[in-house]
Amino acid sequence: MKIKILVLFSLTFLACYRKPAFNEKDFKMDLRYAPIWGQTSICLPDEVQKTIVDDKGLIYYDFLRTGPFNGCNISISAGMDSLEAVGVSQHLYSSKVPILQTSFEKNHILFSTDIFAAAPALKSSPQDSCELSKGFVGFPHNDLLIVNIGNKSGRDTSITPKLFINSVYPIKVSKDKKSLSIDNRITVSLPNGVASVIEKSIRSSHSYTFKFGQIPLKPGSKVAIAFAINIGSKAVQIPSSMSDANDYKKKAISFWNTYKFPYDRIVVPDSNIQNLIYSCIRNIYQAREIKYGLPAFQVGPTIYRGLWIIDGSFLLESMTYLGQVQDVRNGIEYMLGFQKKNGSFLIIGRHWKETGIVLWVIKRHAQLTGNMKWLESKWGNVERAVDFIDSMRYSTMKDKNAPNYGLIPPGFSDGGLNKNVYEFTNVYWTLNGLKSAVDIAVMLNKDKEAGLWKAKYDTMFAAYRKAATRSLKTDSCGNRAVPIYMVDSCQLQRAQWAFCHAIFPGKIFSNDDSLMHGTMNMLKCNEREGLVYETGWQDKGVWNYFGSFYAHAWLWLGEGQKAAQTMYAMANHASPTLVWREEQPVKSLNSRSYIGDMPHNWASAEFIRMNRHFIALERGKELHLFEGLPPTWVKPGMKTALNGVYTEFGLLDVELVISEDGKKANIKVMLNNTNHQLPTLVIMHLDVLKHNGTKLIRRPIFPINETISL
Repeated sequence: MKIKILVLFSLTFLACYRKPAFNEKDFKMDLRYAPIWGQTSICLPDEVQKTIVDDKGLIYYDFLRTGPFNGCNISISAGMDSLEAVGVSQHLYSSKVPILQTSFEKNHILFSTDIFAAAPALKSSPQDSCELSKGFVGFPHNDLLIVNIGNKSGRDTSITPKLFINSVYPIKVSKDKKSLSIDNRITVSLPNGVASVIEKSIRSSHSYTFKFGQIPLKPGSKVAIAFAINIGSKAVQIPSSMSDANDYKKKAISFWNTYKFPYDRIVVPDSNIQNLIYSCIRNIYQAREIKYGLPAFQVGPTIYRGLWIIDGSFLLESMTYLGQVQDVRNGIEYMLGFQKKNGSFLIIGRHWKETGIVLWVIKRHAQLTGNMKWLESKWGNVERAVDFIDSMRYSTMKDKNAPNYGLIPPGFSDGGLNKNVYEFTNVYWTLNGLKSAVDIAVMLNKDKEAGLWKAKYDTMFAAYRKAATRSLKTDSCGNRAVPIYMVDSCQLQRAQWAFCHAIFPGKIFSNDDSLMHGTMNMLKCNEREGLVYETGWQDKGVWNYFGSFYAHAWLWLGEGQKAAQTMYAMANHASPTLVWREEQPVKSLNSRSYIGDMPHNWASAEFIRMNRHFIALERGKELHLFEGLPPTWVKPGMKTALNGVYTEFGLLDVELVISEDGKKANIKVMLNNTNHQLPTLVIMHLDVLKHNGTKLIRRPIFPINETISL
């Protein structure tokens, strides 16, 4: 049944209310905290070959962690003779097209490169599969490197283009010097005119410099040359001609611009934020891989290339929001394949929380899709997971004086803390998992299990409160907060990611819980650059997408503008190519140290989730709209929308349009609630819209469009 939901409004006024002033800079994306070192992925969706390029235009292959070149065994770059480079900059062709454009200047000579993958793949049949990177087999791949050189000076000059290759493998140059081979897997097509080859061996690696013939340049003139990097023994050998390279560039632009990504589901009026959302969606598919016939939503192309239960869970939720239901369901099947005979999920040792996380994944997918038949088919997985949680809890009940009595065995916190000790991250997510199991039983009308599991949850939550109260510490701001370690000493804000998840999406705390508020205020006391300082692994740094965990917690607690401000802080830690590193130092350190992968697609998923939840958020049986709407999104002519986004109430369409004169706002809401229950209320949070004191507009659902005066 498809029902149109449009809303009749009553205005709620506060007599002395004034619209709060805000600093517009807090809601501006200008990349003020961008990392000083970065890398970008240029590969195709679902591709095995994960080519990455750094912020100086170096192309990397064969990531093995231990490789001498940014963890890789091969690096390739182009350059020229002259003075030191100045004014290095990098950007994408567009947020939807990962053609990486890097430029700099040397002695009034402009040098720029376009680096991209041939798209679509030139070979994509099973018989063409071959080894690409070490240990990775897939369809052949082709990357192109176009070099553009221009003379800005007012005099005649000449330049000598160079190609630099560093490799742990020997390189063989063809007799005609028109190509070279690396490890019999990768060939590079070279332009005519190779003048010399300089080889140096440093320890176990080889460094090659290929010099090409001098090119004369008149003032204001330009020249371009091309290199093709053909990966895999069965790869098409693209020649180095500029006509071919330009043709492949046009094809790549067309490929990416027409690829059926779910770009249209979230529409925001800030073009910078919109482009970042586009980049997030594209990067998720670039990191993804097909394994055993199922899509594996992976976190990144290098360090975190693989399944991570917690990261993957939020990737799956974000993709469900965007309508990729079958892909997500297949991704869940891939995840469920890791359940052990005892019912546990344990990809990371002593990461007991993974079992609870998967229970939430199952529940969340069923809530959003309304598919109870699918949920019923997972009942066995759910029961075994709950049995494993029971066994963990019972194992802690031998000593009533133990710090973890009734909770979880000592385990690994992750996210900044690495000892196996009595700690709370596993507790938070196991509580969330048990709560999810209760919800699943209720959805399937299994009253016996729902009652039994609810009692288990209540008992465990009581044990948590006892342990947490005993563990309370006072911070420098006077807040009483729960550290992650129950007994051992640890920095208060470290690894509080699971605490934020316990607030949302776990929803395990009541709104007036003093333990929760004290811990949230402790995190607020430790903010730097708009994010929480030293909550992850990076000393003197920030964990970028922790910003989303933190923002979601504030949103759930009713602090929508604080949440939106935090979202912008996270956006401003992205690189100019619209991706994030997991963790980085604060900008004032000017340090190139870092933690984790880049692009990091848990960050991508979190950014999608934030924008969805800021526009539409389920609170029990109520649908709340615009609760986290940034105040800069309500200027004349602006439009904010969700188009067919999955919710607990069905497929939702929302549109908020500000008139061109800024005097009116038109709000439309539609909902296809097939297989879902309608919300009891739609609640509009219009704090940032109304200047006369309106705080909320509430009304049960009626079939009406509404225009309100501002």
